Amino acid sequence: MRILLVNPPYPEKSVGFKGLITVEPLALEYLGAAVSDHEVEILDMVIEPDLIKKMESFKPDLISITGFTVHVGVIRQLCKSIKEINPKITTIVGGSHAFFKPGDFYSSHIDVIVATDDIMVFPKIVSCVQKGSGLGDIAGLHIKIDDKWIHTGNALCISDLDSLPFPNRQLTKKYRESYKWYFHKKVATVWGSVGCPHRCYFCTQWIKSNGKFIARSPESLVSEIETIEEELVFIADDNTFADIKRAEKIYSLIKEKGLKKKFIGYCSPKIAVIHKDLIKKWAEIGLVQVVVGFESIREKDLHDVKNKSSLEIAEKAIEVFREYGIDTMASFIVYPDFDVKDFAALRKYVNSKKLFYSEYTPLTPFPGSTLYEQRVSEITSSDPELFDMQHMVLPAKLPLKEFYRQMSKTYLSSHSLWNALRAKLNLSISFNPFSKVMISYYKFLLNLRRAYKNHDVQKQDTYKFNL
Repeated sequence: MRILLVNPPYPEKSVGFKGLITVEPLALEYLGAAVSDHEVEILDMVIEPDLIKKMESFKPDLISITGFTVHVGVIRQLCKSIKEINPKITTIVGGSHAFFKPGDFYSSHIDVIVATDDIMVFPKIVSCVQKGSGLGDIAGLHIKIDDKWIHTGNALCISDLDSLPFPNRQLTKKYRESYKWYFHKKVATVWGSVGCPHRCYFCTQWIKSNGKFIARSPESLVSEIETIEEELVFIADDNTFADIKRAEKIYSLIKEKGLKKKFIGYCSPKIAVIHKDLIKKWAEIGLVQVVVGFESIREKDLHDVKNKSSLEIAEKAIEVFREYGIDTMASFIVYPDFDVKDFAALRKYVNSKKLFYSEYTPLTPFPGSTLYEQRVSEITSSDPELFDMQHMVLPAKLPLKEFYRQMSKTYLSSHSLWNALRAKLNLSISFNPFSKVMISYYKFLLNLRRAYKNHDVQKQDTYKFNL
């Protein structure tokens, strides 16, 4: 069979780091590897947006699309276009939103909805489609029988990540020059684990894995890293260092093999402070940047994340990373009750700590999270395009125009040349105002500043999901 795997484009109203973050569609590379006995191609529409052209040249029998909440309307429209061109093509939808709210993809243009994270369900689907047999015996799906949607039952969460094939990066070979992480180009991505040991109320990752932290063996992870051509590797786990002994083993294997890579990963402040020696070791093997969940500078907010962190610990973590020449990317939550003084205090704090890399995420009740269950009645928009981690979809204290003005002002304040010089960045970046990355950054700020207008746009073809 000819199988086309599609990474959808950013929707029109999305602001969230468009042009600044473009990571490889790792889930699709895994799917491609799982059906290697078929003719498979990946279309990354973030980079190459012409689906019709690809369909004309490749002539797929089956198209599978994966995405997040922000992509719901885009995916529905893509499947409609696919069926209009060739109704015989089997359309499959998966991803995070399909896992929690599969009903949002109930459409005459969609044949199969995958409501499980088990990658090895995909080759079973492909086999049944090829044979023309039913899918009712495959758990974790929503399928149409006699024009009625049927749930085939819950699938078990995959427990042995080592059993998965390595992702097929050859399928994205023509795009790899375009994959970037903020100001850094040519970035590869790996998964070392799924789930998370923490229970943050705004996150869905621990819920998807039934509260379990499931990790690949260090041997499997390092063996995959050996196959990666790029020098800079982003380890896209929720917490790369959640299992200390495992992190020690990964360090030992990378050192033994003499791998010359640079790594970006997530790390909690508490782990950095308590296990300082581990951070030092990872700096030796190429850890150059960490994403740290500071969550908030207001102590009252930290209780919402079960005291996972505190300002004192976070500040000590900054010093640990700085001591070993590791760049800190500080991630902050912007709460709905923020006023002008709160934004000013946040800017002052970030600048006082000499933090260049910073991201500010409005508190977003994503479907499936505890936050969603608690505050679903307060959500101000059912437009999935606004669930991009930069729009505020809970009632804001500030008028929206002022809220987004403060957001863009805060980004501009932290990402200054002065902060970059003071932070003594490990990874060099270009401040050429005419470089592609800086132009993308200016566009991001401009779109963010104007984001208040998106709350009032009512397009006829905009899909509204059921809250």
